[in-house]
Amino acid sequence: MKRFYRMFTCFVLVLLFGPFPATGQQEPGGLYLTGKITTEQGSVNGATIRMTRNGQPMKDYQVLPDGKFDLRFEFNNDYVLVFQRSDNFPQKIVITTHVPAEVLRRDRKFPPFPVDVNLFTEIKGVDRTFADNAIMKIYYSPSVDNFIPELYYNNAQIKRLIDQAIWQSQNVRREADLLKKLSAAELAELKKEYDELLKKAGTEFDRGEYIASLGDYKSASRIFPTEQYPKDRIAEINDLIAILGLQAELDKQNAEKYNGYIREADRQFGLKSWPGARENYLQALFVKPGDSYATGRLTEIEQAVALEEKALQDEENARREAERQAQMLADLEKQYGEALSLADQAFTRQEYPQAITGYRNALRIKPGESYPTSRITEAETIMAELAAARKAYDNAISEGDKAFRQQNYRQARKAFEEAQKAMSNEPYPARMLEKIDAIDEELLRLAEEKSKEEARKAAEELAARMAAEAEKLRLAEEQTRREQEEQARLLAEQALRDQQYESTIRDADRLATENLLVEAVGKFRAALEIKPRESYPIQRIEEIRGIIARQNETRKAFEAAVALGDQEFKKQNYGPARKAFQEALNHLPGETYPEEMISRITSLEAEQMAAEAEKARLAAEKAAREEAARLAAEAEKQRIAEEQARAEAERLARLEAERQAAEAEKARLAAEKAAREEAARLAAEAEKQRIAEEQARVEAERLARLEAERQAAEAEKARLAAEKAAREEAARLAAEAEKQRIAEEQARVEAERLARLEAERQAAEAEKARLAAEKAAREEAARLAAEAELEKRYADAVAAGDKFFNEKQYSPAIGQYRAALREKPQETYPRQRIAESETLLANLAAAQKAYEEAIADGDREFRRQQYSAAREAFLRAQQAKSGEGYPGEMIARIDALLAEQARAAEEQARVEAEKQRIAEEQARAEAERLARLEAERQAAEAEKARLAAEKAAREEAARLAAEAELEKRYADAVAAGDKFFNEKQYSPAIGQYRAALREKPQETYPRQRIAESETLLANLAAAQKAYEEAIADGDREFRRQQYSAAREAFLRAQQAKSGEGYPGEMIARIDALLAEQARAAEEQARVEAEKQRIAEEQARAEAERLARLEAERQAAEAEKARLAAQKEAESAARTKIMSDETEALYAGIIATADQAFTEKEYNVSRAWYYKALEVKPGEAYPTGRITEINMILGSQQMSQREREFQGYIDKGDEAFRAGEMAVARGWYNRSLSIRPDDEYARAQIADIQMKIAEKLQGHTETSFLDYLREGDKALSGKNYNVARVWYHRARQLKPDDTRVAEKLQNLEKAMGGE
Repeated sequence: MKRFYRMFTCFVLVLLFGPFPATGQQEPGGLYLTGKITTEQGSVNGATIRMTRNGQPMKDYQVLPDGKFDLRFEFNNDYVLVFQRSDNFPQKIVITTHVPAEVLRRDRKFPPFPVDVNLFTEIKGVDRTFADNAIMKIYYSPSVDNFIPELYYNNAQIKRLIDQAIWQSQNVRREADLLKKLSAAELAELKKEYDELLKKAGTEFDRGEYIASLGDYKSASRIFPTEQYPKDRIAEINDLIAILGLQAELDKQNAEKYNGYIREADRQFGLKSWPGARENYLQALFVKPGDSYATGRLTEIEQAVALEEKALQDEENARREAERQAQMLADLEKQYGEALSLADQAFTRQEYPQAITGYRNALRIKPGESYPTSRITEAETIMAELAAARKAYDNAISEGDKAFRQQNYRQARKAFEEAQKAMSNEPYPARMLEKIDAIDEELLRLAEEKSKEEARKAAEELAARMAAEAEKLRLAEEQTRREQEEQARLLAEQALRDQQYESTIRDADRLATENLLVEAVGKFRAALEIKPRESYPIQRIEEIRGIIARQNETRKAFEAAVALGDQEFKKQNYGPARKAFQEALNHLPGETYPEEMISRITSLEAEQMAAEAEKARLAAEKAAREEAARLAAEAEKQRIAEEQARAEAERLARLEAERQAAEAEKARLAAEKAAREEAARLAAEAEKQRIAEEQARVEAERLARLEAERQAAEAEKARLAAEKAAREEAARLAAEAEKQRIAEEQARVEAERLARLEAERQAAEAEKARLAAEKAAREEAARLAAEAELEKRYADAVAAGDKFFNEKQYSPAIGQYRAALREKPQETYPRQRIAESETLLANLAAAQKAYEEAIADGDREFRRQQYSAAREAFLRAQQAKSGEGYPGEMIARIDALLAEQARAAEEQARVEAEKQRIAEEQARAEAERLARLEAERQAAEAEKARLAAEKAAREEAARLAAEAELEKRYADAVAAGDKFFNEKQYSPAIGQYRAALREKPQETYPRQRIAESETLLANLAAAQKAYEEAIADGDREFRRQQYSAAREAFLRAQQAKSGEGYPGEMIARIDALLAEQARAAEEQARVEAEKQRIAEEQARAEAERLARLEAERQAAEAEKARLAAQKEAESAARTKIMSDETEALYAGIIATADQAFTEKEYNVSRAWYYKALEVKPGEAYPTGRITEINMILGSQQMSQREREFQGYIDKGDEAFRAGEMAVARGWYNRSLSIRPDDEYARAQIADIQMKIAEKLQGHTETSFLDYLREGDKALSGKNYNVARVWYHRARQLKPDDTRVAEKLQNLEKAMGGE
């Protein structure tokens, strides 16, 4: 409370009754009021004193900058002063200056009355109707012969009013939320209770039992806090209590109630009957808000209950946490094993990318594990080796294809053999080697041809076949290239899918960690769409579904507890209600509603306004921060969207440039290909011509050589055929032996599997028997637990711990043993078991680590075919965990492989012997071949010289072609760069110029163009940055309505990027707004001038009216005798005149209403139509107009505040017509909180003030004179219809007063003189 009330400085009244020098007092008579206004925060600038005299508004008093005021009030009047300033609560003082005449004849001088006012800071959103109550009355006291104050509300009572207003504004929302949850039957029951309280309160009010009526209206307002009617009645009764001096009696009754509640609460507190004590302390706080004693007792009760509940909750939380941890470990272990199994299967199938993904999934489940990390490294190494082998293969194939096209079959054979070594499983090198063998055979066959013509024809056929074969090989090469490109594309897509999958999985795991489960499931489903065969997303989805199911169960339990709490709360059983809401909090600790209800139960009907105000301030600050954060987020979102749009535009432009570059590159490649094909065709024709000419010369030499070579070739062919047959037979026998070995290995593995299954079955039966025995033991323990609950809990915990211990689940076993220790801390058995479990856990962890390291070593060495080292590693793993079957299987497999290696070594020795024999045979054949080759060498020397000449010619042609090709590539790149440069696409232009430099590094033109492009890009980037900064400044200033600054910013943006349309649009929009503001300023000046003219005209008219009235008064005195004589005649004619005046009055009111309707002043117009209905009830025209106005107001497009304003006006008019003046005043005051200067609402409030003054004070004469003055004022302003209304009101108060008749006659004359 202290922290809150520091926000409000007390309303200080310094009342000094001794002599006080009255500054500025110039004449005797009247009450002088002097003092100073201060505010809690800031200066007093803008503070005013709004005053009324006898219910009529006076000119507002503008307080000086130093806050001082000096006022004089004439005797025998009633004044109301309202001290007000924006952002502060107003304060009202009532002053009555009625002084007996004999006192004034004796002495009209009174000392100045000092009043110092310190205005409270207003809290936004708090209902300020409490400020309508007067806090003090200043009046003359004959006993002291001076003016004295009567305080209606002291400081504490003002604080109470403020606290009640704050509490009510906050309680309205909570009560509304609670009411929304009630059923129709419950609402009907509350409505019935509410109506009964209103009826009872109304009856008490009519009997004058204002204090009892006030209590019942407050009780009704507590049932439906949003209802305005009880609030208005409460405000009205507070006024009456203050006026009638019943505050002391009210305080006395409240004190008696408070003491009774405190006595009963203390008695129940001593008995530790917390619910009853809490209820009575709360009732005491409702009577005496902020009472420290009751508040302290409630805090003690809360602490005691909280300690009891916390002990129970801590025990339950510990049990749940142990279960959750055990389940989590089991789930993680299961998921880890499944992920490793899938990854190992993919690794075995040599699907290394999938295997890497699987191992990474396993690492996400158990980070830091060595086995998945080592397998990932191994898979990446294998993939790198495969990539290197592929690269060597591709290079060898390219070289072989090139040599084959050049008919260099020896070089081609060598290249294809290298490719076959790099990747032995590829069929293409073998096919090409077979084709080369076929070509060699064909050449030998042609050598046997005798005839030159036949040789020529055979050569032509050979050339045609070679060309066909070359084309076929080219097509095959093209197909292979396409396949390779497709494979590369698929690998790229796979890599992209892997990247997308990894990113999506990371996002999903993050969302799951943040408990955004539905979004996490969506991400895991997206990951499944990327990789449908992955198991990790499925496992996580199932896991999250389980979590969601558990959350739903928790939510159901939470809702059931809340429903029970609401039910008990309604029955005012606050103890069970608190327990239910606490149980709801235990289910969902983050929910606010149970906390609010517990807080409400704690402080129900207690007006602890300090804490509530602090909460309201924090909530407002939080809302402001959230609103600021939301606006910032929206701005950031908009900026990101704009940035994304800009980036997308740049991306599309870049893609378009790349597409154009690709098309240009494609065209260049096509041109190069055509050029190469043309050059090859020309070279082939020249070569063909040369060969034809050369063949004649060398034919004789070639035929002789071919004949010798044919005989040697036939012998070599026979030998090779024999060797090939021998190799094929050896391969067939080896394959059959391997097939037999695999079958034997599979049979052995199957036998081992069956044996293992049998062992597992026997172990399961033994485990089943053990579990049955344990179950029987637990049942026996349960029977014994019936005798002593403590022993039961201990035995259950120990039995559960033993079960986990026997099952080697040591972590949950430790949890159970610790639970047993909490039951019986003196027992040693659980402590021993905990120590054993911790030791075993450490041993298991060490064994598991040694096992995993040994398995990793064994697998690695096994893949490297280091079987001895692998066998040693698996033996270590078997020693670390003897129960695991995998090491034994691998040892058996390695033993079989070692035996196979021994057999292979024997076979290798046999093969080596065979190789030795073949080598000797080859040496003999080599000697023969050397002799043959020597003969061929001399012929080859001549051929070599010819070929050297041909090679030089071909190299020269290739050099010239390469230079031409280089020049063409350079020219193409420069042309493409120039094209991009001219199109202002500088980034792709730089790329083309750099490509040109790669072709011809010494050229300067591309370098110059690159420098120009980079400069232009930098300028564009700077312009873009300046443009974006200027746009951001302009948008910010535009939102702030700082249009000149915004216009300057948009001009800067326009200068930075003249081609952008947005700055121009905003400048035009700002110019229009500035022009509109200028027009509005001119219009405002014109309106002010018109107001000044009207004021001057009214002042002139008022002077004329006073002069005329004085003349009329003199004439009236003269005619008084005549009027007396005519009184009887006028009385006889009055009936007819009244009827005529009624018609005239009705017509005048209708004319005024129609004029307001034409000017679209619909609220004013509707009020006049209702007044017309008061004169002539049932008339169709005003009724139709009222309906039309309601339709217009209902169809208008209004903002939320405008709709609220119109709603308040409608409710105020309805209450006004029903005669509920306090209610109507409340609604009109609310409308003024939206539109403080609304003339209609202010006029209605003034009318209500006069009616209330008539009702409470009986000032008929004052009202009568006020009506006459208002009529005179309207008459002087020639507002004849308005004047008729005021005179008619005066005649209603005094039907027989002759002054009204005179006024009406003057009105008729004035209207006739027009």
